Amino acid sequence: IQRSEDRPGGAGAETQARVRLAPGDAMRIVIAEGREGGLFAPLTNGGTSFPNVRVDSTGAISLPYVGRIPVKGLDTPEVEARVRDKLKGGAVEPQVYVELLANRNNSVLVSGEVKAPVRVSMLDGPMTVIDAVAKAGGLTKSPLQSDAVIRHGTSVRRIPMERVQSGTNPTLSPGDTLTVEARFRGFNAIGAVKQPGQLEFNKVNPSVMDGLAQAQWLNDDAANPTGVFLFRMDEP
Repeated sequence: IQRSEDRPGGAGAETQARVRLAPGDAMRIVIAEGREGGLFAPLTNGGTSFPNVRVDSTGAISLPYVGRIPVKGLDTPEVEARVRDKLKGGAVEPQVYVELLANRNNSVLVSGEVKAPVRVSMLDGPMTVIDAVAKAGGLTKSPLQSDAVIRHGTSVRRIPMERVQSGTNPTLSPGDTLTVEARFRGFNAIGAVKQPGQLEFNKVNPSVMDGLAQAQWLNDDAANPTGVFLFRMDEP
């Protein structure tokens, strides 16, 4: 899988020129004949529309007067040609139009700490992490407390969401799984402060003064202003 460079705000890899069908894909098929009185409505009346034709588990579709057609691995022009071939001798000058509605191979699954987990189609064009999260209703946690985890096969890539929103906004590839995972970033405020406890960071690089502000400052009745200490555990 080749990825384009991460770019601020969104553009990315070009869409695939030819989308190959797979089980679970859905399409709209319109068949029209050259005159009235045939199996399908004439072209002047817009033809006969089959609004939701789905590729079954064997990779085939079924249409009235056409029967079953294997379509797995074909693109839409090839499906149109196969339907026309099947109608030869039974329909007069058949015209076939196929529009792809949903394609699992060209989609991204978005899950985790988002408001509405969803499978997002990429048929409309390139999609970035921010685009996909927006399609899923947005984050349920602060960007400072969330990571975007992009999986494709055995490849796993983790990016803090505050970095994504500040410019490192990767373009997704068809077949990716995007999981927004919670990751606590914060500190423990203990001793003579007005609000002791475990507090979340509210900015990317907080200072000790920022931490004291979150803890509602020192308790004037108990605190010694010369005895404020910062303890940090070194990660192995």
